[in-house]
Amino acid sequence: MSLAIATSVGQAHERRGRDLLDAFARYTRSTLIVSDPASTAALDAVFHRDGVLVAVAEAKTRISYDLPAIQRFGSYLITADKLDTLCYVGRALLVPAFLVTELSDGVRLYWQLTDKQGFQRFLWEEAETSTKSTSIGPETVVRNNAYLPLDEGGIWGGLDK
Repeated sequence: MSLAIATSVGQAHERRGRDLLDAFARYTRSTLIVSDPASTAALDAVFHRDGVLVAVAEAKTRISYDLPAIQRFGSYLITADKLDTLCYVGRALLVPAFLVTELSDGVRLYWQLTDKQGFQRFLWEEAETSTKSTSIGPETVVRNNAYLPLDEGGIWGGLDK
């Protein structure tokens, strides 16, 4: 199976994800450093101010879900491994870990998963469920998914901000 990043859909997600991370850097008044987009790095970005690390983040873009759809679900689904990695790295580096996402309607959401000491800030549900394996095909896999509560997240703008 080819990597999603090697496809036009994967490239579109990559561009949107990079734009999202750039916007988050502006929002947090920090400087962005991204992992190699062609790699399978476990983490998308680190942020610094004046050469000192201040946060780590994973970015996700959703083309099929807008804010009303997410609100109907009542939570945000993501692979639990992503959250585990973010929390681990936040703890190892003693910086907050964030998940940032942009929905199909341009609404941007974020969750601060850990505090500046790397400790998890809130609990989320986890369950083994069947989800799409990548953004480029119909294949599904069963994996441990996490459901982030919407009331623990924040909205920080749309595409034009």
